[in-house]
Parts: sequence; structure tokens; C-alpha cells
Amino acid sequence: MYVVDAIDWTHTCVSGAWQGESLCPPGGACVPPLAESCSSPVRDHGAGVVEIGPVEAGAFRPFAMGEEVAVIYGGQGSPMIEYRVRTESDAPECTELVSTLRTPVTTDVLDRLRLRTRCGRSLGIFTILPQTDPCPEPGLVDVELEVELTGIGSTTVNLRIPSEAFCVPLAG
Repeated sequence: MYVVDAIDWTHTCVSGAWQGESLCPPGGACVPPLAESCSSPVRDHGAGVVEIGPVEAGAFRPFAMGEEVAVIYGGQGSPMIEYRVRTESDAPECTELVSTLRTPVTTDVLDRLRLRTRCGRSLGIFTILPQTDPCPEPGLVDVELEVELTGIGSTTVNLRIPSEAFCVPLAG
């Protein structure tokens, strides 16, 4: 259980899936956090399987190689992609995640964060895309996203992202 905006949230593993409920006041809006952090990541669990996939309703599925990924623009205009992590259900609930994005013009370590998983699954993780100048040619950009859970394993997937997401915004 954890508390967000004075509302208790309880999540449990049911048939290998993470299900949550809250004690939401009648007529109130209860929004769970988009991703969870933790304070003491386990870095020496031992080898395991790590998968990444889209954030969508229903059961987890890994990204398909070459899958086109939608770009989400944050409140301050930053282009991002969102994904979830899945590992074995006996993996530690608090791990260190390192993500690296390789594009035709840059390789950036995008995130290094402490990630909480439940039932071996994370909530959505937003990753800000690097900006380049000049912009890539119009179309889709082939990228490689690598995600490592320190001490457990890593996975790499080839994705396609609309080129305009990498453009440096015009001043104005």
C-alpha cells in the first residue's frame, strides 16, 4: 500500500497481473502515480529475463522489432516515448534501471533511475527524446532502445519513431 494525495492505494498480484484499487472519496478523482520509485535498489539479484513493451490496456506484451512508437509531448513540450518493463515475478521489487537510446546521430544514456516493480511489472516510464539539429529527414527514424536492470539483465529492441520528435524546437 502507498499513499498519493492522502488517498490509500493497494496493489496486489492476481494471476500474475498487477491490480490496484483505492479508497477514493465518492465523486472524487483518484489518479495513481505514473511510475513508482524506491529507495534501496537491489543490484546483485542474479541473471533474469528483462522485457520492454508498450503501455496499453490488457496483458503485457513486448515490443515487436521495428514497431512504430507514438510520441507523447509533455506539458513543457518535450517529446517522449513511454514503455513498461517486465521481469520474472520473483525479481526484487526495487531495481536500478539504465536506458540507452541509439539513433543515427547520437547515443544517449537517457535514464538512470530506481524503479519499483510489482509482480515483475512496472508502471509506465516516460523517456525524453534527444533533440538534434538539423532535423532528420521526414519519416520514421530507426532507433535502438536498450534497457538494463542492474544485476538482473538487459534487453534491446529496434523501434521506429517519427522524425519530427527529434527536431530542436524553433525559438519563438
